[in-house]
Amino acid sequence: MPAPDKRPPEEIYWHAPRMWEGEDVFIIGGGPSLVDFDWEPLKNKHLIGCNDAYQLGEWVDVCYWGDYGWWELFWRDEVLVKEGRPRHTIPGLLRYPGLCVTCNPACLDKDERVHVLEKRPVGIYVQQYRIGWNFNTGISAINLAALFGASRVILLGFDMKHSETGESNWHKNLKDKPSPDCFRKFMKFARLYAAPQMKERFPGVEVLNATPGSALELFPKAKLEDVL
Repeated sequence: MPAPDKRPPEEIYWHAPRMWEGEDVFIIGGGPSLVDFDWEPLKNKHLIGCNDAYQLGEWVDVCYWGDYGWWELFWRDEVLVKEGRPRHTIPGLLRYPGLCVTCNPACLDKDERVHVLEKRPVGIYVQQYRIGWNFNTGISAINLAALFGASRVILLGFDMKHSETGESNWHKNLKDKPSPDCFRKFMKFARLYAAPQMKERFPGVEVLNATPGSALELFPKAKLEDVL
């Protein structure tokens, strides 16, 4: 068993660059409202894709995840996923040219392309090497956008509910399929930590929810066409 790393965390973990200072940053969640979504107007914007969103195209700037199991599944060049429907091929992250970022410490030293931030269980953090997990990639991605220097963070695919036809995601991967309990957990940690602490610790950053029909009421809602 390797000896524990005794260096301070600021020396161990990646420091997120303030590469989007004063800019709009869009976060792509997993909600079913993004089925058949027209991505063309966003292809020249700053985009953080949560989990599977990197598969949309090379124009997604950042792939962000927190689940080590998800990384194991999607890092390889090609993976086949069984999910109770016909098999389909999903391109692995090795094909993705964008920035790969996670808060999962198990990914440290796995690959030089994987940038790992120090994970704190809950909260919003201002240190460039530290991030709050809050038990959800979407909430944590809001913290990441602020670390990147965003002035506005626009949420897409943050439905927090199933579609009328029972779909839980816009993509086909059903790993950790969202459930009502998952949505309630998101609401809990967003209410207790993300919403109030974003205002407190990043007072100059506005978070807008541009997800049509979203059940998430903790951030001001906006129409995407108005944001653009």
